[in-house]
Amino acid sequence: MKSPIVGSSPRTIGKHTLLNALVGREVGILSTRSRAVRFLPRQYVMIDLCAGNGLLDIHSGLSSPEILCKHQRFLQQKGIPVKVILIEKDLNTFNLLAKRKFQAELFCCDARNVNIYTNSIPYNATVFVHSDPNHIEDWPVSNTLFQSLPKYTTLLGTLGCNVGGLKRLSLDHRKKWFAKLDELLEWLPAWHDAMLVSLNGDKAQWAYIVTGPTKWHDSGRYISAVKKAFDYWPYGVTMVRYKTDKENFFALRDQLFYTSKEMSVRDQLFYTSKLFYTSKEMSDNV
Repeated sequence: MKSPIVGSSPRTIGKHTLLNALVGREVGILSTRSRAVRFLPRQYVMIDLCAGNGLLDIHSGLSSPEILCKHQRFLQQKGIPVKVILIEKDLNTFNLLAKRKFQAELFCCDARNVNIYTNSIPYNATVFVHSDPNHIEDWPVSNTLFQSLPKYTTLLGTLGCNVGGLKRLSLDHRKKWFAKLDELLEWLPAWHDAMLVSLNGDKAQWAYIVTGPTKWHDSGRYISAVKKAFDYWPYGVTMVRYKTDKENFFALRDQLFYTSKEMSVRDQLFYTSKLFYTSKEMSDNV
């Protein structure tokens, strides 16, 4: 059953395609037990922090719970321990999700209350986290969550940077979103990198962040997955890695979170040879 769910838009096609590709790659590796990744724990946990109602999207014909549970069934057929955790904070939406009868652990809570659901995650699991809030103000990813998850954890996160007019809020209010992104970057394991993805020409400024092994970033696997997922987007996408291109990574971050007026001031103040500025340095001077 397809439904016009909250947060549905033509962008959802690419988002779901990318989610399917990223999880599919990890599932494929775990199922074949490639010699190159034998160190990975051969049990898999997929967490959807903002699962929604689970109904099929009118644009993509999919939902994130459907995608995760599809991959779960594949690993089950291979005899590999796997589970899906679905979290939804709105009670009415959660009740719709529950009616879908997914083979998953369901939690009706704010995903920021990590102790409610992380206790059931094996310490030696390989984990994929999907974070897709309707508004960036609902962003549930935090340092507390990272510290509660195993070290082999990857992430696909949605950043709706001007949905609902976020940029109309005061700069003081928006500063905390810089801090949230900083938490993620500070958590990155030494062998992982992050890539910021922005849809060009999008008034709502939807963007995504992808974290995973540096080797996969170096090989272009993440870039290829993003390009294929959003090949229908008429204006293309911008992709910038954190560890290899910090200057442009933070420039794209600032473009997403600052207003045009603030960006012009920023350019006047920060045109120096320094490689990059932290969110605190930037916001203290704007």
